[in-house]
Amino acid sequence: MPSRMGIRHLFSRPPSKSSPWQANLPCVHSHTDGCTNHNPHHSQIHFDPHLLPKATRDTPSTRDMPENRPSPRSHRPRDPPQEVFSALPRTSSSGSLALLPQVHQTIPYSLAFYHVHGVMSQLRGGVRPQLSRLACGGTTGAGTRWVVTPVISRGTLMLEYALVFTVETGDWEVRACGHVRVGVRGGKVRFERRVMGRREEWYEAREVEAMCCERCYTDAGLRVRTVGNVVVLEVRINKDLGQGLHPDDPKWLAAAKGVDLKREATDFGRMRKRFQDLRTLEEERAGFDEAD
Repeated sequence: MPSRMGIRHLFSRPPSKSSPWQANLPCVHSHTDGCTNHNPHHSQIHFDPHLLPKATRDTPSTRDMPENRPSPRSHRPRDPPQEVFSALPRTSSSGSLALLPQVHQTIPYSLAFYHVHGVMSQLRGGVRPQLSRLACGGTTGAGTRWVVTPVISRGTLMLEYALVFTVETGDWEVRACGHVRVGVRGGKVRFERRVMGRREEWYEAREVEAMCCERCYTDAGLRVRTVGNVVVLEVRINKDLGQGLHPDDPKWLAAAKGVDLKREATDFGRMRKRFQDLRTLEEERAGFDEAD
């Protein structure tokens, strides 16, 4: 078991002797890239293109729309650059560089197994996990608002994608997981599920509060609003990525590779409820702060 200090350095700064390589933040796809949380000024930031497959290196920039950029008159000091280091093997064959599939091509978020392993190693070493490294968000040039929130619950890492798409046509699609796609067609919520080689498709009217995948640990919800000729699509996707011990973790393989699992019905909605509870707690805290 690594020392407390060694694990702290594993994900925040390099230990003096044993740090083999510096990794990318999930939102970084170029040397001046990064989300609102990690590189709001689009400064030079560490980026290693060899950690991403060629197709992913062309991910659209996380550069915000002009209204979200800091004001030129602002003299707020810049935050220190956030860094990620990993001691895992830096090879594709090891599984360390495996990425979660993008939920949509406009969402520039590339989470790798080494990210999951890093924060979970901190937890196992008694160090407070630096989840802020994985918390990203912004507004893309395609008019998409997105926030990714990580949380550790019962020894596993969970993610929530909260997405708002503005669509000027009636058709849109998001990949909730390797088995399920959700979207809008003809103004109605559309689901497509592929399980064991079979393809199923069905429609709902305007809103689905919760869709729970039977073959991986993913919960999703979707709501459609129409404003004139514009369709506003609100999506929440919740994932359980496992304990981060090894890239062969079944939960990670199901999320990253689409490997089929048999998820028990009693587990349906667990991740969704966890994030709902967190939002309720944050709202209650905000109410107390306003009262003070």
